[in-house]
Amino acid sequence: MSKPQRRWSREQIRRLFNPYVTNDVVTQFGASGAETVRYLSAIVGGRKPSTYSASPLLWNAYFRAAGIDAHFFACDVPPQKFPLFLSTMIHAGNWIDLTVTDPFKQDAWQALREAAEKGQFPAEWSAEVPATGTLNHIVSALEGKKFYLLNTDGKGLVKNLRRAVPLQGALVVIIGAGGAATSISYELVRCRARIHLANIVPEETERLVRRIGQWTGPGSGCSAGNFTSLPEMLPFADVVINTVPRGCPVNLIGSAPLKENVVLSETRYGEGGVFADLAAKRGCSYVDGKAMLIGQFEEAADVLARLYHVDARLHSAGIAAARYAM
Repeated sequence: MSKPQRRWSREQIRRLFNPYVTNDVVTQFGASGAETVRYLSAIVGGRKPSTYSASPLLWNAYFRAAGIDAHFFACDVPPQKFPLFLSTMIHAGNWIDLTVTDPFKQDAWQALREAAEKGQFPAEWSAEVPATGTLNHIVSALEGKKFYLLNTDGKGLVKNLRRAVPLQGALVVIIGAGGAATSISYELVRCRARIHLANIVPEETERLVRRIGQWTGPGSGCSAGNFTSLPEMLPFADVVINTVPRGCPVNLIGSAPLKENVVLSETRYGEGGVFADLAAKRGCSYVDGKAMLIGQFEEAADVLARLYHVDARLHSAGIAAARYAM
């Protein structure tokens, strides 16, 4: 007789998450009307993703339309509890995807890389993960016996930028030099774009400039400066991307002479976005963080569909349902 498939009840879900999260996770599952579920998925972050993340909308719409018996939660986890949360999830079994957001993307990669090097964590990872030093998806397969680590942030945004502007040889000004800027820069280098970093934290900027040099070698076409460098660079920019959650010099950018066909973009969406009004006033093309979110979700969903042998028509239906949910 085959072994019965394990299913998660509300009480089991509560016991799994409650030692680590500060928000009510079980209520999210109760809204689905189901009593049990086979697979869990979640987004984990230290800046209360339960209050802003649209990932549950995307993934739960995808699961329903693709016929996958899973539910996606949002988990607010304090930084001091993240290591234990990550370890607990890795060993829990019967989960599909753990989406990792700020400020845990680098910590997750470092911890899991060390575990893999010790033979304690059976995993493969995409080239973007060690190159950028960050990850944003941990996909579990074979009932937790194999894991796939992904960094899809840069791909998600750049895929949508390429629809708006040719990136080869384009000058892209990036506000910020943190994790999101690193992932985006990696993909822009692959597109042979030229990059200028504008950031107020010199250590971050220098670290990313060194990374870009490692990816490209000497003569990378990357320049950098603080915000005072923007008036000199903005008139020549083909794309301007804001990656910082606070402190973007919108007024400085808005007062600068910009190309007629410049594209303004950012990694945040909804009320967190700062470029939407400026793009409307200046008549610029605009690619917001929602496009990045959907793009990075689709990259991860494609991997999941291959690992779980999701029928191609159901996968397409799931992607369409997720886009509609946004």
